[in-house]
Amino acid sequence: MKNFVFIIKVLLLLGCVPIAQPSSDITSKPNPKRLLYENYNYEPTIKTVQLSPKGNTLLPAVVAQNTSLSLSFDQLVEEADSYSVKIVNCDKDWRPSQLNALQYLTDYNEFDIINYEFSFDTSTPYVHYDFDVPSIKRSGNYLLIVYRSDNPGDIVITKRLMVVEPLVEIIPTANMIGLTNLSSFNQQINFAVNYPNYPLVNPLSDVSVTIRQNQRDDNKISNLRPTFTRDDITQLQYRYFDQKNTFSATNEFRFFDLRSLVYPGQNVQSVNRTTSPPKTVIATDRPKTNLAYAQYIDNNGQYLISEHLNINGQYTDVKFNLDMSKVSFKENVYLFGEFTDWKKSDEYLMKYDAQNRLYSKEVLLKQGYYEYQYLIEGDSIPYYLEGNHSQAENSYEIFVYYKPFNEQSDLLIGYYTTRRGTN
Repeated sequence: MKNFVFIIKVLLLLGCVPIAQPSSDITSKPNPKRLLYENYNYEPTIKTVQLSPKGNTLLPAVVAQNTSLSLSFDQLVEEADSYSVKIVNCDKDWRPSQLNALQYLTDYNEFDIINYEFSFDTSTPYVHYDFDVPSIKRSGNYLLIVYRSDNPGDIVITKRLMVVEPLVEIIPTANMIGLTNLSSFNQQINFAVNYPNYPLVNPLSDVSVTIRQNQRDDNKISNLRPTFTRDDITQLQYRYFDQKNTFSATNEFRFFDLRSLVYPGQNVQSVNRTTSPPKTVIATDRPKTNLAYAQYIDNNGQYLISEHLNINGQYTDVKFNLDMSKVSFKENVYLFGEFTDWKKSDEYLMKYDAQNRLYSKEVLLKQGYYEYQYLIEGDSIPYYLEGNHSQAENSYEIFVYYKPFNEQSDLLIGYYTTRRGTN
């Protein structure tokens, strides 16, 4: 029997795909969960999942080779569970590659989460978990999979991360939208890629670029090809005249400060601490549709949980209200931000009160500082309630992928962050 288990573990080490298939469960337990190659929480008791460089949760999950990331999450239960982690290599489009784990890890591809603490003096009990992601020796895209240790098919969390080896240089260049209506609403990202010290064979077909706004995967621009190649100076240029590389600028994010329930901060209308969990009401919002742009510094939709709240932070029912009395409008409206995983899902769909012309939604959130927007379903007018101003400050990430002829998956050979707007 021991030999059989050993053989199974070797097979899992050499190929990462079996975890995605229900039949691969070595314990023969039921596996109703389908592995998604995206940021996803598979159980409602899993909350406040953050993956970032250690010490700064506002930064994206992008690191250099052999550099560590930190994963943290809460589970709203009284007893701790046993969790393990696997890491799967993916191509530039987030499909599993054919690499085996030995090609990108130095250890066996199964890591136990051993650091956890129980919440202290909170109305909603929970267990807080911390995990240092092992360093990865090969650049590219990776999916981190958290599952119950006795059942690899019982997945609870998946998170994307990127590992970069900076072999090329990314240089921003001037925007080219011009004096059109588009320039009032959009932001264009033009740039060049220099590769004097790294030979790119067939860059027109083998190099691909992805641009991401505010760490969002829902509206990223993928598979950009160079518009011009300069072999004489080993440069690829990305300067589009068809607005292929433009983003809606939207507006600065709304926010509320709930780091303290005793002395709630800005944009918190009230906190009732006599209930379990406590009830929080955010100051009533109104559409920004026809308002002029107002400049202020924000974190581009991220949320921040102070370290001292890891096990002392209360979970509270937070109620959002959007007053539509002065706007003739009725569509599906969603809360939207990093705390929704940048998804317009049923969990964050607001309910419309026709009599009071009010959208409302109650969400269970941990104490912290949160930013958010109200988005409309569909692609034609998603930012109608927020306004859309080219002056709005947004962060952008540029990822340069390259797949050499003899490689089984895409390498991430360039990464650059920049900002657009007035902040």
